[in-house]
Amino acid sequence: MTVSFQPGDGTIVEGKIELSTSIEPTYMAVPPGQHASEVDARDADTPDAWIKRHKDMVRLTGRHPFNSEPPLSKLQEVGWVTPASLHVVRNHGAVPKLEWGTHKVEISLPDKEPVHLVMDDLVAGKYGPVVSFPVT
Repeated sequence: MTVSFQPGDGTIVEGKIELSTSIEPTYMAVPPGQHASEVDARDADTPDAWIKRHKDMVRLTGRHPFNSEPPLSKLQEVGWVTPASLHVVRNHGAVPKLEWGTHKVEISLPDKEPVHLVMDDLVAGKYGPVVSFPVT
């Protein structure tokens, strides 16, 4: 018997995220949201004063630039899928303040017209498949 299916596209189905895999359909439970609700007071007079950060992130470099990691207990609490607000952060300066609706990336190649990619086209899969997969 031959079984065929399309890899997952990150769609959330019944509270689980469909993972991209060519082995078999795989789903993982989506953790509850961990979104930050306010700008941390420690960022008030830095170039990142507009960014809401998860309150439990462990700051490794003091105030700025923001380099941090989540406490192990928080990762254990949320399970196998880490919410974006708890991902490790490494940077060397201010976070660019970009707007979804106006931000675009230009790709230029010799002897070709440049291609301008906008965020909506990227997430819609206009330039290639949108995939989700676990990363360790």
